Amino acid sequence: MTTLLIWILAAAFFLAGMVNAIGTQSTRRDFARWGYPEWWGKLTGILEICCAGMLIYSGSFLAGLTLGTVIIAAALVTLVRFREFRHLIPAAVYAVLLLTVWLKS
Repeated sequence: MTTLLIWILAAAFFLAGMVNAIGTQSTRRDFARWGYPEWWGKLTGILEICCAGMLIYSGSFLAGLTLGTVIIAAALVTLVRFREFRHLIPAAVYAVLLLTVWLKS
């Protein structure tokens, strides 16, 4: 079960990373509205993709879990600060997945 959760979490980070790294118009608009520099979305995407890779490689699993936690914590702080509640549910799902994997690892 834990292995499945790790793969789901890695896939979720990879997909989110691709969306952020590609920088769709909607994503760029969101980052700008939150006051982040233009390159911030790409950096976030790259970090999310790295997190995904680190999660599935046992030698860097804990580092990947830590990176993912930092990414999601920053996202949650941003979303609450700017009252972006429509984005809060997906971020909360990531947080629950991360917490579950932390507790089972």
